[in-house]
Amino acid sequence: MLFSFITLIGSSQEDTIRVMHYNLLNYGNYTSYCTTVNNNIDSKDENLRTILDYLKPDVFTVNELGVDFVGLENKYGKRILDSTLNVNGVTKYQKTEHTGGSYLVNMLYYNSEKLVFYKQEFISDDANNQSLVREIDFYTLYHNDPTLASHNDTVFVTFVVAHLKAGSGQSDLEDRAAASLAIMDFVETNYAEVDNRVMCGDFNVKGDSEEGYSNLLNYANTSIRFYDPIDEPGYWGDDVAFKNLHTQSTRDVSVQGDCPSGGGLDDRFDFVLASQSVLWGEAGISYIPSSYKVVGNDGTSFNDDLNTATNTSVPPSVADALFDMSPLTRNNRFQNFKRHC
Repeated sequence: MLFSFITLIGSSQEDTIRVMHYNLLNYGNYTSYCTTVNNNIDSKDENLRTILDYLKPDVFTVNELGVDFVGLENKYGKRILDSTLNVNGVTKYQKTEHTGGSYLVNMLYYNSEKLVFYKQEFISDDANNQSLVREIDFYTLYHNDPTLASHNDTVFVTFVVAHLKAGSGQSDLEDRAAASLAIMDFVETNYAEVDNRVMCGDFNVKGDSEEGYSNLLNYANTSIRFYDPIDEPGYWGDDVAFKNLHTQSTRDVSVQGDCPSGGGLDDRFDFVLASQSVLWGEAGISYIPSSYKVVGNDGTSFNDDLNTATNTSVPPSVADALFDMSPLTRNNRFQNFKRHC
């Protein structure tokens, strides 16, 4: 899981927008290895409520949301909204629409007191009209400034949410490369004039030299490239030098059919990237340096469980929820931005 801060400063007030990304690991989707026993949705909701209550995100993007329709509504998308976000008297969260034809999809939830939904799109094919492994979603929102009606001025930001192909085989590398190139081609064609862009997702890459990642940061059109706010290039996988960045896995030993995948924290699969204008404050939002951090990873759990007795970076209940919620995936990150008049 990734967690980031975005700070928007309007003409009348400063507003903090917290952005969190999470791969939910087959939420509501049962397989031969992720069953009702080791991937129980009621238990996942309980753990997710603990995490969300602690982090209180204003934008919550997810991967691996299961698909089951009741009428025109994906019931699992609504379940997240009703069972983990709008609980204990909270009513401010809304969600975007289900897109794509996969059995696992992306979703974006947002705090409607701070943000207004504007539009969403998705892509399912690459530049050669070949189907991508998973759809990639583009969500645009704008700041809900309380004085918007009187001064008619706000700031827009587009969130790109992607879950790139897992695996280390050549075909997996090619699939990730095709997907990241498709993202940049789509941005160049449709979002080149949108300065503020943030990309969240589980990229499944091992290092910065992999094409699936470098396409995003080294695209030929320099004006639309994404940037890594923490600027830590390297081969992150299984390297103790990057132990404070690792987001997968939250447990050392896999149990109960390998749905809770083991191996301990040793990979950086999850990212929050940003456009140049966001990092440098060129279009109303600016990144607050050093605010991108891994929540729940205190830097001592390399190839080990996340919820160790010495991990005091989060409350024990949150460490346990991260351990239990999505043990194949992720911890969290922070980053900050400011809105300028």
